[in-house]
Amino acid sequence: MGKGMKRDTALAIASLTRHQFYHVPKDHKRPGRPKSTHTQRITSRGIELAENGEVIDQIMKIEQDPDLRCGSKRMHQQLQLKGFVINRKKVYSMMQGIGILKENKRKAKSGGRKFVRYRIVNPTSPLSVLEMDIKQHWIIKDRRSAYTITVIDAFTRETLGRMTGYTMKAVQVKKLWDQIIEQHLEPAAMALSSLQIEIRCDNGPQFIAQLIRDYFRDNKLLQVYTNPYTPQENGHIESFHSIMTSCVGKEFFSIHELDQRLERFYEMYNNYRSHTATKGLPPVLFRKAWEQDMVITCFDERKPTIIKLKYPLYEISGKLNRKEHLANPKSKINSIRKKGGEIAPSACNLVTSVLTSPSVASCGAKKLNKITHILATHEIVR
Repeated sequence: MGKGMKRDTALAIASLTRHQFYHVPKDHKRPGRPKSTHTQRITSRGIELAENGEVIDQIMKIEQDPDLRCGSKRMHQQLQLKGFVINRKKVYSMMQGIGILKENKRKAKSGGRKFVRYRIVNPTSPLSVLEMDIKQHWIIKDRRSAYTITVIDAFTRETLGRMTGYTMKAVQVKKLWDQIIEQHLEPAAMALSSLQIEIRCDNGPQFIAQLIRDYFRDNKLLQVYTNPYTPQENGHIESFHSIMTSCVGKEFFSIHELDQRLERFYEMYNNYRSHTATKGLPPVLFRKAWEQDMVITCFDERKPTIIKLKYPLYEISGKLNRKEHLANPKSKINSIRKKGGEIAPSACNLVTSVLTSPSVASCGAKKLNKITHILATHEIVR
């Protein structure tokens, strides 16, 4: 331009706009809010201030545990469960600062493709839809595969039972379900509920055996099979197996080592590992919150069940402990009325919706009120 070239021609050669050419940078940056050095934490003594170094120590402690290791989103939930009142962006910044941020595997592998957003199963209460599947492990010592069968509650994501062995036959599946019925279904008085429990599984030889089909029919359990090559129809248990593989691995020296490792993983998963589908609560804690009317569930046949917590995540643990301490022991009939009468105020609609299987029994409000009246009359007569 100093030698006579026109301005627009020179800017075109330099690939600059007129705004960039005339822009004069400022010497000082715009003042912003300084970074916080402390984080609030709710303890038994009240609200305290914890230094950021203490928060980072908690993050590193969670990161070093293979069963709790996670990204920034669930790390934020894990810290809230420990009482920290912290912003998700601050957790992201801390993890970025110490270099433990994880790449989003789904985005990295998607290649621009769109995946199924909603699950086919749409449960609205615990123990309404259960899923089971088998996972394979390699045992180095015996140079053979071992198998683990797991049953999971599709609503709370809680694992109700598991069994590990070198074989997995129909007799072993039946033995596992004997334990689940005794430990979970009978205490919840599901036999007296008009809600029919649906059992989802694939078409494995253990599940299509006549012994298992007769067993479920005799126990008034509805067994349904997924279509071939559609693991998304059994998506909750498939997702759980993905988590299990990433945490415990695929190879073990002995089956005893495998059993011990799975024992710890299942304990951590049910009681300590936060879960996005349950609003950051571990499965067992989410079930207890649902029973204590701290969870709101809203149902629409054409949309996934919407789950919300009545209290912030960092207050749930304290409120649950307080309620359990003050709760009086009640009779079994009263517990039945709580879960099967007005059917727990946590649920806006307790009809279990399975989009591809209309065979699931629905329970209307009139039937529920009738059941409540019968139970109340029975209690008075007794």
